Formats: sequence, structure tokens, C-alpha cells
Amino acid sequence: MSNAIYHLSRLSFNQIEWITELKNKLCQNGIISDEDIQIAFEKINSTKTLSDFLYQITSTPSVENTQSLYRFYENVNLEGLYDGKEIVFSPELTIIYGKNGSGKTSFFKALKDAFYKPQKIKGNIYTPSTNPISAKFDFVKKEKHLVFQKKGTSTNFPGSELQTFNWNVGNQINSNLKFCDREILDSSLHKKDTGWSIDRYKLGYYDLLRDAVDKVSMKVALKIAEINGDYNANLQSLLNGLKSDKDEGIKKNIQNNLTDVRVLKSSFTLFSNYILEDGHADKKINIQKRATISVKELNDKIQAQKAKQVILKNIQSITAEKTHICIELNQIKNKVARIKKLKNSLDFSKLEQYQLIFEPSKNNQAFIELFKKITETALVFGYENYPEEVDKCFYCNQNLPETNKSLIKEIHSLIDNEINSEIDELEKVLEAFRKRINAVIEKETPIYEYNSIGDIYECLSNEKIELSNLHEQAFDCTTLSMIEVEIKELKNSISSIDSVWTNNDCLFDIAQSEEKIIQIQINQLEKQLLDIEKNKKKALEELNSLEDVEFCVSQKALLLSLLTLLSESSKYNLVSNNFTNIKSKISRDKGRVETELIRQNYLETFNSNLDFFELPRRERFSRPFSNPSGQSKVEAKIQVDSNTFEVSEILSEGEAKVYSFCDWLTELEYDDNKILVFDDPVNSLDQVNIYKVVDKIITLSKTYQVIVFTHHFEFYHRLIQKSLGGSPLKKGKCELCKNDTESNQCTGLNTTTNVTHKCGKYYMIEHILRPGQVVEDVMFLTLDWEQRIEVLRRNLLNGDIREADKHLRTSINNFFERYVMNDIKRQVYKNNDLIKEWRGFKQVHIDDYDILMDVHNKISGESTIHEPSPEVRTPLDVQGFILEFNKTVRAINNIRSFENPSPPRNVAEITF
Repeated sequence: MSNAIYHLSRLSFNQIEWITELKNKLCQNGIISDEDIQIAFEKINSTKTLSDFLYQITSTPSVENTQSLYRFYENVNLEGLYDGKEIVFSPELTIIYGKNGSGKTSFFKALKDAFYKPQKIKGNIYTPSTNPISAKFDFVKKEKHLVFQKKGTSTNFPGSELQTFNWNVGNQINSNLKFCDREILDSSLHKKDTGWSIDRYKLGYYDLLRDAVDKVSMKVALKIAEINGDYNANLQSLLNGLKSDKDEGIKKNIQNNLTDVRVLKSSFTLFSNYILEDGHADKKINIQKRATISVKELNDKIQAQKAKQVILKNIQSITAEKTHICIELNQIKNKVARIKKLKNSLDFSKLEQYQLIFEPSKNNQAFIELFKKITETALVFGYENYPEEVDKCFYCNQNLPETNKSLIKEIHSLIDNEINSEIDELEKVLEAFRKRINAVIEKETPIYEYNSIGDIYECLSNEKIELSNLHEQAFDCTTLSMIEVEIKELKNSISSIDSVWTNNDCLFDIAQSEEKIIQIQINQLEKQLLDIEKNKKKALEELNSLEDVEFCVSQKALLLSLLTLLSESSKYNLVSNNFTNIKSKISRDKGRVETELIRQNYLETFNSNLDFFELPRRERFSRPFSNPSGQSKVEAKIQVDSNTFEVSEILSEGEAKVYSFCDWLTELEYDDNKILVFDDPVNSLDQVNIYKVVDKIITLSKTYQVIVFTHHFEFYHRLIQKSLGGSPLKKGKCELCKNDTESNQCTGLNTTTNVTHKCGKYYMIEHILRPGQVVEDVMFLTLDWEQRIEVLRRNLLNGDIREADKHLRTSINNFFERYVMNDIKRQVYKNNDLIKEWRGFKQVHIDDYDILMDVHNKISGESTIHEPSPEVRTPLDVQGFILEFNKTVRAINNIRSFENPSPPRNVAEITF
């Protein structure tokens, strides 16, 4: 059979050595070791090629399971079982029948809890205990187990290969058991993960190769990180040693092309080949001199000139202010005169509107004198300060009415508004002027040497001006101080300020001219300085470039190291970029192989199982695949025209059971579980499908170890009959081994030891009062009804009625199945997707049928043909059973001769 190794070995990687070698080792050895990963990493940049190893498919037998489950025993505190029960399993087929309440389910749940998943098992319900729920399981070598089962050979059995597992509830044991019960079958009706956990087709080889590529890629990533770390450190050392920042310099060349590997390689190669020119040392000395020329003297000159300039600006500021004061002084003199005039005169024409208590024309002199006094007090006190509560005139001491007092107050107000407001404005001007004079006086006299200035002469007199004297006179503030006092006191005459004006005006012009000359000198000096700085900068750049060449010459090993690291990084990055393509290629090929080997085979196997069971409308079933999160999933759908339905929405319970059982059988093809455990897989199935399940289990028993738990007696009976091939239990060779060599066939009854050795084990758990009690006695079930009648006859003649009820009841059942129902032969035809079937029955007389049913029900204690429970059976003695036996025989003889022209010989009754 083709498998994934065959296809993987033919997956081409263009004979690239490292990945081809990994693939070859995997296909040859089945594993990839850490050493293989390291070798692949070391060859990652190899340019050698390697031929593909082509895996060849050989015809080899399938691998048999080496172990089988031998025994369950020493159970403690386990649900519906008494402690200490035991089941010894056959390596091929074990059938366990149990009535309701017999403990069958407890055995199955213990197996499922131990080898599948927790089953929420409770403690013992019969004898409650605080002991932990536990049991033991023995596994033996299957080869020895088969010999022991079929031949009874116990030499070296179970042998050193015996494995005993101590199970405690909830703890799973790693094994290869596969379970089939209603819960598991129901899960097949919904979307599910297939998993392909045990890869029969070796698809896992693709995952192993992909994982190996991941591991190599991780090593490459670490190597790239290591190279990049060394490269960055060396590059930083190089950049730190370079000085020139010119655009055409070495450093800028590197920094501007950090991501351009081609340019960097070319640059590093060029820099590593630098050599020093002849006369390099002399050239460097000359450049150093130009680069380090001192400009301190020039800077000192500039600063000295600027200091002079500051002093001259200060002189100009002070002298200009003094000149302005002199210019404005005449205006100030006028304001002083105006204030004095306002304070010493009054315009009485505005008072004529007022009528006083006396006649102004008659007493003119007194009138004027009065107003003078009023005016003086108004100017001194203001009109608001005139007393309001006096009875007599403040000036003439005569009693005044309120009207006259108000008039005087009005006069006060008029004088204040018209005269004092103007005086206030003039006084503010004078105050501001005086502050300016004081500010000039308080300024510190600047010190300046006029030595650099040539001779200066007076224009009119043509006399030489002594600059030092002029400076001293200009900053002499004696006259200004006097003028400030005179203004304050409102003197009639103010000192002359002409000399002050002349001196300050002259000094201002001189300082201004000198300041402009100095500015010209400063400009010239700064130009010289700028030229020198430019030359120094140019020389420094030349020096940096020269020293960069020196550095490259001295660091040739560093540059060559950078070249090597850059080349290695490029190689590893090129390989790293290809990892994704390689992994995608592996995944794509895995998907292709999965489709060819698994998906197509899966559907073929599933459909063949459906065909085996002849499930109606099976062409409507759809099994689409999907791959979410990298896992394969299979959906179960039914397509009806353009509609899609879940399987459970359409199928009946019985059809759904068949469908899910087919799905379970299909999964069996894709795992390596070799021990199969069934629990009543035939619930809801009709008799035809029950027989189909029996046939399938018998087929599986020839390859797998099969264990079947059931409470369905007909299913149990059919399994026994089918496994024995219709032969008696004591006879050697059965259905399971009939095609094997004689050495591998079961021996049946060993007359020497009187022990029967068959391929299968058949148990009945029928002691409901002692749940879990297993009885290995199914000899009677292997016989047909004629043989059973004879066995029952011998037992009754010997007075043995221990199982007479069971034997009589099953004889009646078998007679109906084998004779009356004519082996349930079916005829089937299809019409409009519906299956029609019928069974052919032999004609019987109703009285004979009633007799058989009466006997059956009497010994069963219930009106059904199913196996009853022991406690409800009708108690009979030997004579009672003989009477029932004879009634049965007579009815059988009548049925066999009914409308039969050649009736067979009658079955003899028991006479007593």
C-alpha cells in the first residue's frame, strides 16, 4: 500500500544538500535527530547537491499488535459490582452477556474510565465503602495468549512480558483500546475532528520534516542575530573612529547606505585597500597648523573695540539728553511764569453774574479786597474745605444767610475749576522736567580715553579743543542742579545753560563720529576673523579626512571583518527567506498526499461500509472535509436537492445507528488501536442489521482483540453461533480460525484434560443476587433445537433441573427461528428509494402455537419470549418440567407434520 514516505521521498528540493539530506534521513530512518539538525544547519550555505533517496514500497504484512488484554480482577468499591470479580479475556473474541442489574455496565465503564476518559464512576451501591475505587488489568504478549487460548498450552505463560496496571478511578492508562457505545456513536452524527492521531499512512513524516525545517530555521535565526550583533558592534566601532562629517566623507558614505549591502561591500573593499601617500606626515603637519591657528589676539581686539563702542554710545545717550533738556528749557521758563501769573491774578469778569450783599459799584475797593481773600483761601484750601456750619462770613465776620454762604462756596468752586486745574497740569510738566534733570545728574560719568582721536578745533574761534576738558565740562552737572532748584521754587529768573548746551552738543558729535569709526574697525576685524575661521574649518575638514584614511589603514582587519560578516549575513538571510517557501511546499504536498491517500480512501471505506449494511438513500450522504487550524475535519451531511441537513435530522434512530457505526468502522482504518470494546452496539437495530453487526464483529475478531458487552440475548446468541460457525463448542476449529493453519486452530474439547479450548470466550453474568458473577457456560447455546431437546431429555431423566427452564425456553425460541420462521430468509427490492421486505413463515395450527407460548410463558414467568430474571421464574419440580417438556414435544411434532405429506420422525416424549 502506498504511504506518505513514498511521496515525501519524491518531493524535490532541487537537490539542495541540507534539506535533501534531512528528507533522505527521515525517509530512511523514520526520525530526525538533533545531530541531523545540527549537520543540516552547518550545511545551510553549501552549494553542493545531493540526490534524492527514493523510498520503495515493499509488500510486508501488517504489523500485528504485540499485546492483548488478558484479565480484569481485584475490583474494589466499583459501582454495581461486588468486590473481587474477574473476567479472563480471549485474545480474539470475548462475549459477555448480562441481564439488567447484573453489573455488565460497571465492567464496561471501568474499562472505559481506565483506557479512554473519566466516566464519573460512583462507589459500590451494594456495600458502601470508603475505599478508593480501583481494579487491576493484566496485559500479556498476544502470541502466547493465542496459544494458551486455542491449545491450552501454559508453558511460559503469561511469562515475563506480563504487565499489570493498577487502576484508580479517573486515572487513564495509555493503551490502544478503542471503544464503541451509544455515546461515541452519537458523536459521529455531528461535525468532528478526525485527527488521524495514529498515522497509518505516515503523514506524520511531513510534520516531522516541517518541524525539522523549523528547528534549522531557529538555528539560522540565532546565527543571523549573532552575526548582526557582531556586525553592528564592529560597524559602530568603525563609525566612532571616523571624524569627517562631509557628505562625500567615509562616514557619510556608510551611514547613507546602511541598508544597501552591495554599496557597503564595495565601500568596505575600497576602504580596506587604502594606503598612506608619500609625504603624508608633512602634509598632516601643515594642515594641523592651519587648523589650529590662534584667533585670541583678534578676538581680544574686537572685544576691546566693542567695549569702547559701548562707552561712546553711553556718552551719546547722556549728552543727547542734556542737549534736549537745554532745548526745552525756554518752554519750561514760560510755564513757570504762567504758574506764577495764575497764582497772583484773577479774572473777576466771570463773577459779575453774582449779586452780592453789597453794591460793588459803591464799595469797589472793599469788593475787590473781599474777592482777593476768597480767592486766596480758594487757592490754598480749595472750595471743599470752606466751613459749612459757621453762621458768619469767614472773611468779614458778618452774619450771612444760607444764600450768601452758598454763593461764596460757588466762587470757591469757580476759582478751583478755572485756575487750579491749569496750575496742576503745568506743575506736572515741571515735575517731569525736573525728574529728567535729576536722572541725568545721577548718572555715573563715563570714563573714556580720547588718545586715539586727533586734534579738533572750534569752528568760529579756530581754537583747539581739549577733549578731556570738554568731557569734564559736559558731564559737570552743577548748572543743571541749580536750574532744577530754581524751577522747583518758581524763580523769576533761571540760570543760563548755554555753556552746558554747547559742551554737550559738541561732545555728542565727537562721540558719535568716534563710535562710527570704531564700528568700521570692528567690521574689519570680524571679517578677518571670519576668513580665518573658514580657513580653519576647511583645514580641519581636510585633517579629519586625512585621519579617516589613516584610521582605515590602521583598521584594515576591522574592515575585512565587516566584509566577512556582511557576506555571511547575506547568505543566511537568503536562506532564511526561503524557509517559508520550503515549509509551504511541504504542507502543500502533505495536503495532496492526504487527499490521495486518506480522504479518497476514507470516503471509499465509508461508502463500502454503508453498502455492506445496505443503508437506504446512502447516495444522499455527503462527507466534506475541511482543515481549520491545520486539523482535518469530516462533516456528516445529507443532501436533498439544494438543501443540506444534519444526519440526525433526517435518519431514523436505527438508520442513524447504522450510519454512525459505519463511521466508527471507517475511523478504525485510520488508527492503530488493536483492542476493540463494544457495549450493546445493536440498540434500535432491526434483526437484519443486528446480523450484519454480528458478521462485522466476527470479521474484526480475526484481526483485532474484540470484547463485546451486551444485554441483548439474541445478539449474544447469534454472536456465539456465528463465531463457532454453527459447530458444537466441543468441536475443534471455528469460524475465527477455520482458514488458519492447523497449528493455529483451536482444539475444542481436549479429551485428556476434559477442557474445551476455543478461539472465543463466552460469558453470562446471570446471578443478579451476586452482581458481577461471571459464568462460562454456553455449551447449550451452540446447539440447534433438536440437540437441545436431547440434552434436556437426558438432564430430566437424570433429575437435573438446574437450568431446565432456560434449556426448554431457548429450545422453543430456536425451533421458531430455525423451523417456523424458515431462517428469516429475506427478499428485497427497491422502489422509489423505499425498501420493502417480508419473511416467509411456515403454516402452523393455532392450538400448537398457543401450547408452545403457554409453556414458554409458564417457565419464564412473563408474557414475552425474552430472557426473564431468575427471581420471577415459575418454580417446578422434575415431574413438572417433564410435563411441560412433553407438551412442548407434542406441539413441535404437530407443527412439523402440519400440511406436510412427508413428515419427519416424531420427537419422543419422556414416559414415567
